[in-house]
Amino acid sequence: MTLKTKRQTIDNIELISTELEFCAATDLLADMGAAVAPAGASLYEKYATRGEALGVLAREVAGGRLTAFLVRLLAGTTMIVREGKGEKIELLASREKLNEAFNGRKKYVFPAVKLALEVSFADFLDGLKLVGIAIPKVPTPKVPTPTMTPSSFEDSIPSTDGTG
Repeated sequence: MTLKTKRQTIDNIELISTELEFCAATDLLADMGAAVAPAGASLYEKYATRGEALGVLAREVAGGRLTAFLVRLLAGTTMIVREGKGEKIELLASREKLNEAFNGRKKYVFPAVKLALEVSFADFLDGLKLVGIAIPKVPTPKVPTPTMTPSSFEDSIPSTDGTG
């Protein structure tokens, strides 16, 4: 079986992502889940504010671990930069290549990550449905807009003698 490939072009940047091999994708999914799940669970269950949840996530990916995740996730992604008559092609499979590709182009890391996640994991979790496990939909958090006001103490859960 051949690995899936997807392409996306933004401005003068073409991203080509090839699906990670099964074992690499499985190990990466477990490692990313271990880093993200505590923050997501605490936020979903309303045990933490967004700031606290982001702090939990930041601690999990600090010390170079975020870059290590990016190298693993983007290992099958190529970035082609078309400038003038030339083009520069980078396979994003090392810290050095990430630096070369994204220095001065930081905004393109987000579409590269999204594309790599889609191509490597789009059907991965569908397998759970095959064995009768439903993944609950997580509500999308509201992003503050200029018309929204910051939450106040009235929005919080009242404390009791048991919670302080």
